[in-house]
Parts: sequence; structure tokens; C-alpha cells
Amino acid sequence: MAGERVSQAPPAAAGSRLAVSVRARENVWPLAAVGVVVLSVIVRILVARRMPTPWIMSDEITYSELAKSFSDKHRMLFHGHAFPFVSIYPIAIAPAWLAGAMSTTYTVAKTLNVLLMSLAAIPFWFWARRLMPAAYAFGALVLFLLLPAFVYTNELMTESLALPVALLAFFTMAVALERPTVLRQVLVLLAIGLAALVRLQFLVVFIGLPTAVVLKGLLDAQAAGARRPWRSIVAAVRGFAWALGVLFVGGILYLGLKAAQGASPTAVLGGYEKTGSGYSLNGVVRWFALHVAETPYAVGLVPVCAFIVVAGIAFARNARTTEAERAFLAVALGVMPWMILQVGAFASQFSARIEERNLIYLGPLFLLAFLLWMAQGLPRPPLLAALAALVPAVLLVALPFESLLNISIRSDTFSFSPLLRLSTQLDGGVTDVRIVLAIGALVAAISFLALPRRVAVPALLIGVGAFLALSSHSAFGAARGLAIGAKGAPEAADVSWIDHRLGADESVVFVADSPTTANPHLVWQTEFWNRSVHPVLELAPPPNILGDSAAISPTGRVTTTAANSASEAANARYAVAPKTLKLAGQVIAQTGQLALYRLNGPLRLASATTGIYSDRWTGATASFTSYGTANGKPAKVTLRFTVPKDLPAEQVAVKVGSRTQNVSVASGATQVVRVSRRGPFRVDLNVTPTFQPAALGLGPDTRQLGVLATVETGSP
Repeated sequence: MAGERVSQAPPAAAGSRLAVSVRARENVWPLAAVGVVVLSVIVRILVARRMPTPWIMSDEITYSELAKSFSDKHRMLFHGHAFPFVSIYPIAIAPAWLAGAMSTTYTVAKTLNVLLMSLAAIPFWFWARRLMPAAYAFGALVLFLLLPAFVYTNELMTESLALPVALLAFFTMAVALERPTVLRQVLVLLAIGLAALVRLQFLVVFIGLPTAVVLKGLLDAQAAGARRPWRSIVAAVRGFAWALGVLFVGGILYLGLKAAQGASPTAVLGGYEKTGSGYSLNGVVRWFALHVAETPYAVGLVPVCAFIVVAGIAFARNARTTEAERAFLAVALGVMPWMILQVGAFASQFSARIEERNLIYLGPLFLLAFLLWMAQGLPRPPLLAALAALVPAVLLVALPFESLLNISIRSDTFSFSPLLRLSTQLDGGVTDVRIVLAIGALVAAISFLALPRRVAVPALLIGVGAFLALSSHSAFGAARGLAIGAKGAPEAADVSWIDHRLGADESVVFVADSPTTANPHLVWQTEFWNRSVHPVLELAPPPNILGDSAAISPTGRVTTTAANSASEAANARYAVAPKTLKLAGQVIAQTGQLALYRLNGPLRLASATTGIYSDRWTGATASFTSYGTANGKPAKVTLRFTVPKDLPAEQVAVKVGSRTQNVSVASGATQVVRVSRRGPFRVDLNVTPTFQPAALGLGPDTRQLGVLATVETGSP
């Protein structure tokens, strides 16, 4: 007996040590998860400092103006006016506008973006831990933090808050599907409602919820080997009756209310109400298919292959799945088709491009399925695995890249950025891109199907991780390049030059003309970086995308019917305008195309020039309008016309009122015309012939040009 006790002691001690060792290893992973999230936050805050300015316009100027308004007045106003509801995101970044300098505000806003989007790691981690061991959950988290979606932390866009609330809604749905208590159902509705307040597109998740409930019942029936799956479906619906009942009754009441008001049911979309109608079936089907084909590429193909296998196995009779796995698949399969359909419909009518930006919330679901597949032992049933590998690859290669790879993808389809760059570098253009994609898809499919299990886990993790990291790097590089171009719009080394000259608390009216509207970044960038600039008045025909519509009286007075702007404009002491417009006042600062004025009385134009480019060249026609002097004395204007040497002579017809003066300008010569008249008058120029520099071998300029012209006002 003593010998037996001695012989049994070591195994017991060894088992105890093993248990302690296992628990110790398990405790390491949560700490590692916290560490990698903190590291990601630090890296992304540093990276965000390299993004020089907002560039996804007009979205970023809209959200920044709403955030500024909420910070200043605790109301979300745009240019001082009530704005149709779009999101609560501006409230989340509004604290950044408590800072004094706009450079600090922009840095703080991007930092808040990083912190907000990084919160998505919390529901992602806890969901992963319900599905798989901690080591696999950690691998999923690392891949999650590499998603190109995190590039949006550099933009003042809703995505930074939308990703965490979307994942919270999905995770809450999954937990409730596992055990649908009333409390959990209430939390599901609240979580989806919160997500919809951040992005109205998540209203579609209310449709995904009953779909997920039905799918959960079906998956439960398959796992139990039930011969009558409908019974499990009925049981699942009955268990979720409280939430589904609230949705049904709420929907009926809402439709009844809108019918009584004589309003459209799409009024719930607020600022996006116009997206609620006008679709064609063919267009929706086509763009739905295109988004289905592109989605696998956004996450590196293999995670989608794994998702198909995991889902296919779960739908087999007597599938050995856990409650958490079935809930996860029900949520994923219940939400994905509706979201892709919604985004495809939007693209068919409003953008005609792949709207990957609106589907970044599906990427984490594919990554969870990818690591779940690994945790299950990499099951690869021959037929199912072959279909899972080949179908996404074929769909991807078949995408019509000829029409999809263009500059419009830069803000909405980050994963296509390297393909766009590649299409410009390869001799075969898009054809060569398709070949490269086909090779990459083939390698991914073979790796998914054929790698031995002992090397598949590290190889596939590294491969997918490298793809996501390279996609993120390329997307950020493309975005930063566009931001640099946008920041150059004001052509000012100091973009906050107006605030620095007058102070952020001053009111400076921006008067924009039609050429300025053609280059809206000139206004957007000036407005963003100078808190003193408000309101913006547009002297251009509708639609007015920059500010409030304004008109010019015969005497040059600038007026607007917008009540709030009219009051500010009437009392303004300062205004900024492009140099093609001369305001009645003193120029106190200028930079690039803009001049800052201290006004002499009410806001009024002294003169305006059209048809003369910023490099002084005219086209075939140009004009100068004088609105008269404030003291009634004659306005004196000097016009100088020059033809550079070696260019052909030009004829300039100068028309003032009913009189026309023909001026010949020889090559290498300058001619001067002086006009002096009382009251408002207009000078029209007609130049013949015109020439195209590119046609004469003088560079790539394809404009039709006339003469070099300058207009000087005052005493000649």
C-alpha cells in the first residue's frame, strides 16, 4: 500500500503543476491582448500625425463643422443652420474644438478617432474568447488590428465610432441568441439603435436580427439532427418573441405615423432620405454581385474561404457545433446579405463604385471565422473546401477592373489602392493587374487547400497578416498623398493665416465665386483651418455646395436670403475672397489665390474679373466688372495685354458699353488700355486667335489661351 501511495504521488503533483502551467499560459493571452491594443493605439496616433489635413470632402468639413458647433453652442449646426440628422459622431470628437489652435484641434480629433476605433477590440476579443481558445483569439485580434479600415482613424469620418458600435451590436446579438433572456433582448435593441445613431445604414441590422433568429433555429436543428427543423425555428422565434414583437409593433406604429403625417417612410433616414428610393432591379442586382465578389479580397481571401467551410459544416446534419458557434454564424449570415444588398443598392444609384467603406464591419466577422476554423483543426471536406477556395477566387478575378480602378476609389475602397497604383506601373495596365490577382488568388487557394496542418496555421496567419499590413500601408500612402494635394489648395505655408492675423473669435465672411466653386478645396481648407471664417457666401448658381447662396446688387452689395448669414455678413468687419474679386476695403493680408480685407462699410464688391487664369493667361473671352466707387468718383482701370516672344500676335477686342476698341498685340510686346468711368460698368475682352501650348510643343497645357492680361484699379 505504501508503494502504491508513493507511486501515485508523482502523477498527482505533475497534474497539479500542469494545471498551474496551463492557467498561467491562459492568463498571458489577455495581458498580451491588452499590450497589442495599446501598441496599436500608440502607433496609430503617431501615424495620424502624418496626415496633414482633411481631404474626404465635403464629408470631413461637414462633420468638423457639426463638431465645432456642438462644442461652441451644444447644438449640431452647419454654417449656423439646422442640419438634417446624420450621426452622433460629431459629438464624440467635439471636445477637440475646446483647444485654442486648429493644429491642436486636428491632432486631438485624430487621437480621439484612434481611441474610439480601438474600442472595437473589446467586443471583438470577448467574442473571440467565446468561440476559441485564448491563443487563437489573440491571433484573431492581431489580424483585426491590421485591417485597412483603421486608416479611417486619420479622417474625420463616422467609421471611427461606427466600427466599435457595430461590433458591439453584433456581439450582443450573438450573446442573446445563445440565451435570449428579456434583458439580453433589450440590450440587443439598444445596441442596434446606438449603431444606427452613429451610422443610419445600421438600421438594416433590425432586418438582420429576425433573419439571425431564424438561422439560429435552423442551425440548432441541424446540430441536434432534427427531422423537423421548423420546430427548432419556431422555438428560436418564440424565445426571441419580446424583441421581435417590439420590432414589429414599432414598425407598424412608425408607418402609421408617417402615413398620418403624409410623409415618406424614408424620413427616418434624415440627411440620407434621398437614398431611400429611385433604384432599378438590374442595377441593384449587378452592384450586389460586384460587392459580393470584392468582399473576399478586402480581407485577403483565405478568411472568406474559412468562413464558407465553417458555415457549410455547421449546416450539416448532426454538426458538432457549440451554442456560441451557432450564434456567431447566425449573426454573420443574418447580417451580411442585408448589408451587402443595402450597399450595393446605394452604389448602383449614387456612386457607381465599390463601396468597401460601408462594408468594413464585415471584415471582423470573417477574421473570427478564420481563427475558429483553425481552432477546429482546419477541417477541409474535399468538395466543400474546393468550392470555398475556388468560387471567391473566380469571382474576384472576374471583377470588371477596367471600370472600377479609377481615382474615385481612393476614399471608399482602400484595398484597391495598390491595384490602382499597379495598373499605372505595369505595361499591360488592368490586364496585367488581373493576371497578378489571378496568381495571388491561386496561391491563396492552394495554400488553403493543401498546406499540411502543422505549417498551415503559421503560414496562413503570416500570409493574411502581411496582406492586411501591406494594404493598410498602401491605403495610408494614397490617402496622405491626396491630403497633401488638398492642403495645397489654399497655397499657404500657414494654413491658419487668417486666425493668426485676426484671432479665432473674429467673424470673417468668405465670398466665393464660380471659379472658386470649381476648386472647392480652396474654401474647405481655409474654412477648416480658420475658425474665424464664417459664413461662406457663394456668388455662383445652385447647387451651392460651399455655403449660402448670395447675389450681387448693381452697386456691388453682396446679399443673401439666408437669415443667419445675412446678419453676420451685414455686420462683418472682415472678409476673405479670391483675388479675382476686389472687395471694397483694404487688403490686410494675402496668400496664394486669396486676399483678406478690412471692409469699408457693408460687404460690397469693388470689382470682379472672369476668364483670366491665376497665371494671368486669358482664354478666348474675359471680362472685368467695376461696381463703382464708394465716393462716386470715376473708377480708373488699366488693362495690360502681353504676348510673349516667339508666340503669334493677337487681336484683343475691348468692349465698354456700346464702344469697342481693337488692340493689336505683337509678339514680345505689351499694349495698355485705360478706362475711366463713373458708376458700374463692364469691360468685355475677346481675343483672337487662341492657341494651345501643347499643340505648339510648349508643355502639356491643353488650354486654349489668348494673351497675358493684368487688371489694375486706381489711378493709372
